[in-house]
Formats: sequence, structure tokens, C-alpha cells
Amino acid sequence: MPIIRYELGDRVSLSPEACSCGITLPVAKAEGRTDKILRFTSSNGQIVPVLSVVLWSVIKETPGIVRFQAIQTASDSLKIRFEVKLNHEKASIWEILKTRVSEYLVSQNLSNMRLIADSEIPMRDPTSGKFRNIWIEKNN
Repeated sequence: MPIIRYELGDRVSLSPEACSCGITLPVAKAEGRTDKILRFTSSNGQIVPVLSVVLWSVIKETPGIVRFQAIQTASDSLKIRFEVKLNHEKASIWEILKTRVSEYLVSQNLSNMRLIADSEIPMRDPTSGKFRNIWIEKNN
């Protein structure tokens, strides 16, 4: 598979052995994605995994959202950066977005979550230049 199809969160390892097909290029094994599962702590202390793809769809399907980034900043906190079609509707869209995300998290036994509307706009990673929608940025 062309390397262009891999993402920043993919985990790969290089094989010390040559490919049995005779190609002399290095052999890499795709081990999977590392940034696709967020782990939050419920009010009773249980660790609850949340798939990024599900959270992505909850946010992306919110009417008025153009671009967004959701960043886990603590075991019970999610910061959301977002852009909207009409800037004067940003506050009302935030309330809808907050309700939708909260309802999803409550359905996952995460009623204790803090949702924070970040004042920063969604931006590309300064190192790679790539745009990521969801990631973990916390100290544990």
C-alpha cells in the first residue's frame, strides 16, 4: 500500500527480514492506529474508551459546523475548537454542539465530562502541517 494512505497516528514497525517476494526495499508492518481511542474516567472511576470516529461523527454532523478539533485535556475534559458557517451563530451552535456531545458521552456513562469551547480556531499541526480532528493532549 502506498505510504500516502497512512496517518499521523499510525503505528508501524520495520522488519529486519527481507520481503519474500524479492523486493529489496525495507519491509514495514502496519500495526494499527494509536490515536483513535480516547480514554475518559467516569464519575465512579471506571475507564471508558471512546472511539474517535464516533466522536468525530457526532461533532461533524452538528448543523453549522465547518471545521473542528476535539482535544482530550484531562481524564474528564474535552476541549473543542470549531468554526461555523455564520460567525454570529457561533454561540447558539456551541449550545447545540455541547448538547449533542454531552448526550453521546452520557450514553457512554460519562455524565461527569467537562466540555470547553476553545477560543482558538482549528489549526494545522505546526510541525507536520497536517490537520488532525481529534487527539489527546494531557499529562498523566
